[in-house]
Amino acid sequence: VAVPPMRAAKPPSGPEPPAAAAAAPPAPAPTGSLTLERKASRDAPQPMGDVQPEPFDDGFTSPGNYLPCGLVRPPAVSVAGGLAVVDGVLGEALARRVYEHTKAKPHPWGTYVLLKPGGSDGEEGLSLEATGVGSEDDLIGLEVMRAFVAGPAGAHLAACLPHVHGFEIWAVRGGTGHEVLYHLDYAEWHRKKTNVVCPPLLAITVQVSPVSEGEMVGGTYGANSGGLDHYERFGFKSLRVPVPEGKPVADWNEPGAGWVKVPYRFNRAVVHPGEWPHVATRVESLPEGVERVVIGINPFPAYVGPLEAVAPQHSDAFRKQLKMDRLRAAIQGRGDGEKINLRSLDAESKRLLVLLLKKSASHARSTPPITA
Repeated sequence: VAVPPMRAAKPPSGPEPPAAAAAAPPAPAPTGSLTLERKASRDAPQPMGDVQPEPFDDGFTSPGNYLPCGLVRPPAVSVAGGLAVVDGVLGEALARRVYEHTKAKPHPWGTYVLLKPGGSDGEEGLSLEATGVGSEDDLIGLEVMRAFVAGPAGAHLAACLPHVHGFEIWAVRGGTGHEVLYHLDYAEWHRKKTNVVCPPLLAITVQVSPVSEGEMVGGTYGANSGGLDHYERFGFKSLRVPVPEGKPVADWNEPGAGWVKVPYRFNRAVVHPGEWPHVATRVESLPEGVERVVIGINPFPAYVGPLEAVAPQHSDAFRKQLKMDRLRAAIQGRGDGEKINLRSLDAESKRLLVLLLKKSASHARSTPPITA
């Protein structure tokens, strides 16, 4: 079902999404996939303060984290028509600047923008504050969020604002051959530490590559209205249902499967509930010198936002924490026999390794061989 764009001047609207596919027995996970035993994953997950996650299993756990998997469903937030498409969502100059900023970086970037207590500055709109260390990523993320709130898509945030702690903002890019695998947005760092899946209130993407509709072949965005039921059946990156050659997911073209599809277009936003899993099809061709760049915006509630803000997905802090965890696991003998090759470490990893070795000298169970 292709969704036509909304006119910026009109109130939010959109087509009725197709009914979700009927539940089917889970297909076996592909051989060699990373899975959890169902019995272990159904143990009671650890509580999050006053919030008790429900048992959940998407077939994945973060490496080194063996806590029971859990799920916290976000407060229900409706989007008119199920999924909304809004064109002209940012100022054109800002959209192009974000594209160039992302394209120039060697890796994705991310940040977290806090909705300050009180939430509003009256006529000036929401009161937003950058977190992080004041980097260019932090500042441009704040600018994007302010522009999004003030623009034609800002009305879609109204229903979720009473629950919002802050907004995780990130950007990814890719050229011809790039695709986004089937997945569910959730608080990545929070899951890494707790193995509890916390989807955002909304899943928002903003397309900023300077192309008109049709100039990019492929790269179509698709979200499934089956929500968490569809995600649990298909699993993390569709581990439970093998992906056929030439399709982003097994039921992509099945009638009634629940897929809502949106072609890529410059300065276009797609907004839908945070519980809807989604994909982007393989990019077959692009104008010369152009890459597919997408900005993601995920509003998170207070029960997960503070921890996620420590290391937002794709941020420098997130990458540093992942390096620390890998090195710590290897030092403590939890790295599945992995050795540390000093020649393969970047300068930051070497500094972190020295720090961790000093801290863990008294209690590390074992230190794996270090090869030069």
